[in-house]
Amino acid sequence: MISYKLLTPGPLTTTETVKQEMMTDHCTWDDDYKQITQKINC
Repeated sequence: MISYKLLTPGPLTTTETVKQEMMTDHCTWDDDYKQITQKINC
């Protein structure tokens, strides 16, 4: 059995700005997600 790890920052190790960004969920089928990933890939 493969053991997967969830690589989401925990509440003790994140800054307030990261916590705020985590309040919005970006999904692969959303246009805003596609725009974000295009900026990262450039």
